[in-house]
Amino acid sequence: KLLLPEEIKSSKETGNYPPVVIYKFRKSFEVPTLTEGFNHIREIKFKRKIDTTKYKNKALILDYDGTLRTTKSGEKYPSSPQDVELLPNRKDILKKYQDEGFLLLGVSNQAEIAKEELTINQAKECFEKTNELLGLKIDYKFCPHRSYPQVCYCRKPMPGLGVEFMEKYKLNPSKCIMVGDMKSDATFAKRCGFRYVSAEQFFK
Repeated sequence: KLLLPEEIKSSKETGNYPPVVIYKFRKSFEVPTLTEGFNHIREIKFKRKIDTTKYKNKALILDYDGTLRTTKSGEKYPSSPQDVELLPNRKDILKKYQDEGFLLLGVSNQAEIAKEELTINQAKECFEKTNELLGLKIDYKFCPHRSYPQVCYCRKPMPGLGVEFMEKYKLNPSKCIMVGDMKSDATFAKRCGFRYVSAEQFFK
């Protein structure tokens, strides 16, 4: 289960801590040296281990705003289904990948919900309208939490939503492609083990 911020706070398990702990450790970490008294220092590169007999499916993981859609109003994000407008070439290219056996999955940050500028129902209505305009079924997940400080694992670039999809659909991350338009999308893809392609390049 992907814990929500309030669940992390109330958890009595020592292994449950918010992302800020990881970021703080990364900033304060000092690389060890032999002058500190170590006999030997060995760097071991991270290598993801996947049971390919169990995790074997492939997917397109898609950002929504700026990747699949824009707004008719010129606002950064849509707040109503009537404001949703598809970006060019999306439908045909996504259908091609779907026909090749790729699952279509969506991941999105919706910080406007935490700012009370958007409701969860409004966000869902806009996602559903996007899918309707595409004529495609895209299973989507979104983060409703604030952008800063990061208090959850479901906000990109944290990999929480990607992990949820990997478990739900038994995805092999090496067979998956993340398409987005932000640095946070690229970092999210790297942390999940997905190949990243920018929306501009993918849909040209």
